[in-house]
Amino acid sequence: MKSGLQRIFSGILVIALAITLSVPALATDLKSFSDVPSDFWAHDAIMDMVSRGMFAGTKAPDANGVGEFNPNGTMTRAQFIVVLTRYLYKDELAAMPAGDTWFANNYELALNHGLVYTNEIGGSSNESLNKPCTRQEMALLLVRAAEQLGETPKQLVPTQNIADYNLTPTANSGKGVGTYYREYVRKCFSMGLIAGVDKNGTFMGGNSMTRAQAAMVIYRLLEPSTRPAVDFSIKGTTDPSSGLEVTTGSQTWTEGQTHGEPKAGDIVIKADGTKVTLKVTNGLLGFGQGVDIYTGWTYANGNKAQEGKASIFDQTEFIKSSLTGEMYTSQQWKALRPKISPVNMVGDYDGEVYNVYYKWNASKNSWKWIGPNIH
Repeated sequence: MKSGLQRIFSGILVIALAITLSVPALATDLKSFSDVPSDFWAHDAIMDMVSRGMFAGTKAPDANGVGEFNPNGTMTRAQFIVVLTRYLYKDELAAMPAGDTWFANNYELALNHGLVYTNEIGGSSNESLNKPCTRQEMALLLVRAAEQLGETPKQLVPTQNIADYNLTPTANSGKGVGTYYREYVRKCFSMGLIAGVDKNGTFMGGNSMTRAQAAMVIYRLLEPSTRPAVDFSIKGTTDPSSGLEVTTGSQTWTEGQTHGEPKAGDIVIKADGTKVTLKVTNGLLGFGQGVDIYTGWTYANGNKAQEGKASIFDQTEFIKSSLTGEMYTSQQWKALRPKISPVNMVGDYDGEVYNVYYKWNASKNSWKWIGPNIH
């Protein structure tokens, strides 16, 4: 149990952390940071962010103009939103009266502009916003910020170039990318905003983001010339007998028949002979294209994906829509619902259908989900 003094000291630390983001260090006082040497990998990004007033040090400069930045310190969700909104909505922030918390105005504007929604990144409570921002949450916010600045990827990197793309982070491992965030992570890679933590493009979406990482990705967002080159070619595997790289092209299969892991660019032949080239929409491969991309997918262990069985990538069951024939996991359906919901829309007549999966109920004055029954 903490003593009264310990509680006071803890409170002072929280306030001090907020101040490091809410009150920029004076550029005239600061010359460098003792924990960010000139050869530090994110040195230029950090100094640029500080000069713009978007970041500040964690310790005031001494008489020689040397402060501290704490580059490996954890970046919270609120802090990352504050930094982004300082740039995106500078004038609006300046016109707002003080909020209930040091980040209240920033979060309000983020909601108003669609940078984030109340059901995302853990919810809208102060407790949730003060928790560490994960790398996959960072990707979501970064992509939306880029879109608001008028930038979208001209093409997308192959998903196999992101080593842990089809894995799901767990409480014991940050490796992977949650299904809700995969679209955003892929776009981040495609725009050169991130490059993974190793040569294989491993993303580690469940890991917390550091202050240095946050400074770097925002620096790349604002200064495109600093971004690393993006490789859009498909990274292959190595043939152990020859040591040569074997590249993988798109595959073609008849719907429901045996095939490998489905990817964008694959061609699925429907029962009537129609050929469908798979693409990603609303974060889901094949969504809205009216084909079942998973049934028949044969895993490395010989098992096959099928309706009612748990998937190999998120361990939730596959559920097929009776409306479109498309099949996704329970977790994928849950992530999809808020993306296609009719937000702030009123139906024109009873029974009106929106985005295939929502129907207007005039007697209840609300939209009803008519897609798969998910728990």
